[in-house]
Amino acid sequence: MSVLTGQNVSVSFGGVHALTDVDMTLEARDIRGVIVPNGARKSSLLNVMWWCAST
Repeated sequence: MSVLTGQNVSVSFGGVHALTDVDMTLEARDIRGVIVPNGARKSSLLNVMWWCAST
């Protein structure tokens, strides 16, 4: 069962694109990790997911 699905998620700040066309689906009881270098916009991704889950 899909708990949260995001398709083609994009976030930009001014003219800077933080996320472009990100797809992610979280299933019930999933444990996921985001392993990327510093400055790769992990916080932006988590903030968008949190905002979507809160609405």
